[in-house]
Amino acid sequence: MDSNKLSTEKSLYEPIKIEVNGKLYLINKVTPKLLKKVAEHERQALRGDPDAIVQQFSVLTGVEAAIVEELDIRDLTAALMRITKEIMRPDETIGKAEKNASKPEAKPSPQ
Repeated sequence: MDSNKLSTEKSLYEPIKIEVNGKLYLINKVTPKLLKKVAEHERQALRGDPDAIVQQFSVLTGVEAAIVEELDIRDLTAALMRITKEIMRPDETIGKAEKNASKPEAKPSPQ
């Protein structure tokens, strides 16, 4: 896919995957609107509101807050850090299929 062609339909990047209690959740698109919500919850978390981490994770992943509240806060923090890394460094997380498609196939050398 040409990286200069942007679309509101589909991202150039593969979804970020997160598994909670055996169920897979996908973060398909990271929009400015989504990041504003996440940033607000982050500000609240920095002020000491423990529920803000739950809300931040829930907004990003779509996992219900009632489920997130039962998770270990250390697991939540680690998952948020991984998700943030994938959002902030998209070149490291671009779909492997797209990267591999741009590499020429190795041909066996004649003997």
